[in-house]
Amino acid sequence: MTAKSSPPGEMLLEAAWEREFGEGRFSDTVFKVGDRDFSLSRFPLAAASPVFAAMLFSSEGIRWKEQGPGVPVVVNDCLPLAFEQLARYAYRLELQLSPSNVLHVQRAADKYQVLPLVEICDAAVDEMLEGGDANNLLLLLDAEMQICGSIGELGKRATEGSVLLRSEAFLSLSPATVEWLLVGHLEADEEEVWNGCRAWASKRAKVDSGCWQDHLRPLSHLIRFPLLPHKVFDTEVVRTGLLTSEQEVSVLLHARGSVTIDHFPGPRVCLHFDRASAAPNVSICDGGTTVEFDKDGAHRCVFAVPGFEVGVHSWTITWLKPGCCGYAGVSTAQEVQRGSTSQGRMDRFLYPDICAGFSNMAKLMVERSPGARLAITVDMDLQKIIFQSQNGRYEQTFEYRGKLHPSIDADENNTFSLRGGVHL
Repeated sequence: MTAKSSPPGEMLLEAAWEREFGEGRFSDTVFKVGDRDFSLSRFPLAAASPVFAAMLFSSEGIRWKEQGPGVPVVVNDCLPLAFEQLARYAYRLELQLSPSNVLHVQRAADKYQVLPLVEICDAAVDEMLEGGDANNLLLLLDAEMQICGSIGELGKRATEGSVLLRSEAFLSLSPATVEWLLVGHLEADEEEVWNGCRAWASKRAKVDSGCWQDHLRPLSHLIRFPLLPHKVFDTEVVRTGLLTSEQEVSVLLHARGSVTIDHFPGPRVCLHFDRASAAPNVSICDGGTTVEFDKDGAHRCVFAVPGFEVGVHSWTITWLKPGCCGYAGVSTAQEVQRGSTSQGRMDRFLYPDICAGFSNMAKLMVERSPGARLAITVDMDLQKIIFQSQNGRYEQTFEYRGKLHPSIDADENNTFSLRGGVHL
C-alpha cells in the first residue's frame, strides 16, 4: 500500500502513532498472538472492531482482567502477521499488505468484522494480479492453501503453466500447493514440469534437511515421465534414486513401444491415438502421436486413449499436412466403441457444434496451413471445454458425467500430431 501525502502536522502525528505502535509506551494491554506479543491500547481496536469491543470492554469480555495485571489477552484464531495489519488499521497507520499476508489479513478482518479492511484487501488482491504477475499469483495461491487447505476461485487464474513454473515464487511454494498445481492444473510441457519440480526440490533441500530426491519423491507420481524427452530421462532421472528400478524400466519400455502405460505415474494421462478403433486406411505412427489419413475421400474418426473422467486435461493438435476437411473435439467412450465411420457432420463429437477446424461450421476456425495448432483443455470438474488457436479462443460448458476422449473427424490427405499440454 502506498502512503498518501499529508500536511506536515499530520505527518508528525502519524510518525508519533507509528512510534507508539512499535514501542507501546502508553499501552494498557498485551496481546499474545502465536509467538509474538503486541503491547497496544484497547481503545483503537475496540473502535475499529465490534468483536474487540465486546472482548475488551463488555461485562463478559472484561473478565480477562480478573486474572490479574499483566496477564496477556491470547488471540489464537489468526496469525501474527494478520493481527499486526489488523492493529495497524485500527491505529490508522499505513498498511503493509503483500501477496504473502493479504489473504490472512482479509480472513482476520472478516472474523473481527472490520468490513472496510476486507474491502481494502479485495482491492489489494486485484492490484497484485494486474498484468498477470506470476509471482504474486503463486504466493496468493500458497496463502489460500495454508488458510483453507484447498484452492478456490483464485485457482482459475493459474493457466500459464510455463510462466508459473519458471517464476521465482514457485521455488518457495509449500508441497501442498505444488501438488495442487500438478494434479491437472498446469498447462505446460512435461519437460518444463520436470525442470520446475527439480528446481523446487533442490531449493527445499538447501533450506531443510535431506536431498532433493527426498523432497520430490512424494510428488513424483504426478510427473508424466513417459512424456519427457528420452535424453532428459536417461541423464537426469535414471539412477538418481528418485524412481524405483521397476518404474524406470517401465518408462524405458514405454518409450520403445514395448508396453503401454495409460496412467503413469499419476492422474495426468498420457494420450495417444487409438489403433483399435481407427479405420484400416488410417496410419498411426510415432508411438501413437501422429495420424495420417490416406486419399480416401470419406470422413473417418480417430480417437485418443485412455480418456479421462476427472481432472483438467490439455493437449495440442498440430496440422502437419492440411487436407480437405478436419475437425477436432472430444467424444464419449461409446463413440470410441462404435469405431471410425463418420458422415462428416461432426455428430461423433460430444455435441455436434462444439469443435474446431477448417470450416465455418466449427465454433473456432483454425488457420489452414501446415503447422497450424489447436490447443484443447477439458475441465471435467467444472464441465467446461476450451479451444485455443492462433485465431482466438472459445469456451463452452457441457453436461456429461463419464469418460471423454480427444477425437478428430477428417477426410483425405490430413496429417495430425498430438502432444500433451498447451503449445501455441
